[in-house]
This record gives sequence, C-alpha cells and structure tokens, in this order.
Amino acid sequence: MQKATLTVFSLLVVFAGVTGCASTAGVVTAKEDGSSQVYQVNSSQAWEITKTVFRWHDSDAIEEHQREGYILATNGKKWVPWASMMVAWVDRVDRNKTKVTVVTKRRIGDVGTGSSEATFHKHFAEALKIVKAGKALPPERPE
Repeated sequence: MQKATLTVFSLLVVFAGVTGCASTAGVVTAKEDGSSQVYQVNSSQAWEITKTVFRWHDSDAIEEHQREGYILATNGKKWVPWASMMVAWVDRVDRNKTKVTVVTKRRIGDVGTGSSEATFHKHFAEALKIVKAGKALPPERPE
C-alpha cells in the first residue's frame, strides 16, 4: 500500500515538473493574456458581480485586492491537477462602464477545469442582467 502511494505521489511530482505549475504571482502578472469585456456597469457593481461569479464557480477562497484592482479566486487543493486559479481585474472605463479582464490558470498544467474565461464572462453577463432588472444576485447561479 505504501509503495502504491509513493508511486502516485512521485508521478504527480513528475507530472507537475513536466507540465509546469501555475503560481499566484504567475496568474496575477498575466493580465495581458486575459480575456476582456467592457460592461455597462459602474466599477463597484462590477466588483460585486465578479465576486458573485467566482462564488458561482465554487471557488474555495476569494481574495480581494482592491487597491491593486483585482480579485483572486482559487478552486481545489493546491496539489491536485484539476485545481485552478482565476484572477479578474476590474478597471473603470468611465462612470457607467467597466472593463473586466479575467485569466484562468490550472495549478498543474493544462488539465481541464469547470472555470474558463469564456464561462466567467457568460456568467458575468447573466449576473448583470439580474442586477439591471433590480434584483439581488442569488448565492447560486440560476439555471
């Protein structure tokens, strides 16, 4: 049993070394690689919508870095291949427009995850419709 556990652990370490690991610093500095959309919403509303969308994506932790203009969300344990990190920058364009740029990185390589930039923007647009209708954002994503 111990030999099997050691073998699996060794394979994970080798896999991480071959595919590369995403780090928090690597995600935060990857803004130019992100997917951006400009939304008809002020920056404080965009900030709240972003946090909600990260919650809808079952993020384990959401870190707000308001002074730096970004929100970081993590999903999954650091050592599992399907864990991911997402960061969204919320940049005011003008009083009623905000640019949201999002980047998703897998902790280990390019293994699939349920969260992607396209999915984030799709869910952001859905949340924006709810806000524009004058309703509160639900804790769970509406189906």
